[in-house]
Amino acid sequence: MKIYTKNSCNSCKQLDILNLDVNIIDVESEQYNGVLPNSVPLLQFNNGIQVYDVNIINTILAEINNALNKNTI
Repeated sequence: MKIYTKNSCNSCKQLDILNLDVNIIDVESEQYNGVLPNSVPLLQFNNGIQVYDVNIINTILAEINNALNKNTI
Protein backbone atom coordinates (compact mmCIF):
# COMPACT_ATOMS: atom_id res chain seq x y z
CA MET A 1 0.00 0.00 0.00
CA LYS A 2 1.05 3.54 -0.69
CA ILE A 3 -0.36 6.80 0.62
CA TYR A 4 0.29 9.90 -1.44
CA THR A 5 0.29 13.14 0.56
CA LYS A 6 1.37 16.78 0.54
CA ASN A 7 2.72 18.77 3.45
CA SER A 8 0.33 21.59 2.57
CA CYS A 9 -2.74 19.28 2.66
CA ASN A 10 -5.04 19.71 5.67
CA SER A 11 -6.79 16.39 5.00
CA CYS A 12 -3.43 14.64 4.89
CA LYS A 13 -2.73 15.84 8.42
CA GLN A 14 -5.86 13.95 9.55
CA LEU A 15 -4.48 10.58 8.43
CA ASP A 16 -4.08 8.04 11.22
CA ILE A 17 -1.39 5.68 9.98
CA LEU A 18 -1.19 3.92 13.37
CA ASN A 19 1.72 1.47 13.49
CA LEU A 20 1.19 0.12 10.00
CA ASP A 21 3.99 -0.36 7.51
CA VAL A 22 2.69 1.94 4.78
CA ASN A 23 4.78 3.63 2.11
CA ILE A 24 4.13 7.39 2.55
CA ILE A 25 4.91 9.41 -0.57
CA ASP A 26 5.10 13.21 -0.38
CA VAL A 27 4.30 14.38 -3.91
CA GLU A 28 5.76 17.82 -3.09
CA SER A 29 9.16 16.32 -2.29
CA GLU A 30 12.01 17.17 -4.64
CA GLN A 31 12.84 13.44 -4.78
CA TYR A 32 9.35 12.54 -6.09
CA ASN A 33 9.27 12.31 -9.87
CA GLY A 34 6.10 10.28 -10.46
CA VAL A 35 2.66 11.18 -11.72
CA LEU A 36 0.80 13.70 -9.57
CA PRO A 37 -2.52 12.38 -8.25
CA ASN A 38 -5.66 14.43 -8.89
CA SER A 39 -6.07 14.94 -5.16
CA VAL A 40 -4.48 13.83 -1.91
CA PRO A 41 -4.55 11.98 0.36
CA LEU A 42 -4.64 8.98 -1.92
CA LEU A 43 -4.43 5.40 -0.71
CA GLN A 44 -3.28 3.06 -3.47
CA PHE A 45 -3.35 -0.71 -3.09
CA ASN A 46 -0.86 -2.99 -4.84
CA ASN A 47 -3.57 -4.05 -7.33
CA GLY A 48 -4.09 -0.42 -8.43
CA ILE A 49 -7.32 0.34 -6.55
CA GLN A 50 -7.29 3.93 -5.28
CA VAL A 51 -9.19 5.58 -2.42
CA TYR A 52 -9.24 9.36 -2.01
CA ASP A 53 -11.45 10.15 1.02
CA VAL A 54 -9.51 10.66 4.28
CA ASN A 55 -12.34 9.19 6.39
CA ILE A 56 -12.51 6.05 4.27
CA ILE A 57 -8.71 5.76 4.28
CA ASN A 58 -8.64 6.03 8.09
CA THR A 59 -11.39 3.41 8.38
CA ILE A 60 -9.50 1.01 6.12
CA LEU A 61 -6.27 1.55 8.06
CA ALA A 62 -8.06 1.00 11.39
CA GLU A 63 -9.66 -2.23 10.11
CA ILE A 64 -6.27 -3.51 8.94
CA ASN A 65 -4.71 -2.58 12.26
CA ASN A 66 -7.52 -4.34 14.15
CA ALA A 67 -7.13 -7.48 12.04
CA LEU A 68 -3.36 -7.52 12.55
CA ASN A 69 -3.85 -7.12 16.30
CA LYS A 70 -6.73 -9.65 16.27
CA ASN A 71 -9.10 -7.19 17.90
CA THR A 72 -12.79 -7.75 17.41
CA ILE A 73 -14.37 -5.55 14.81
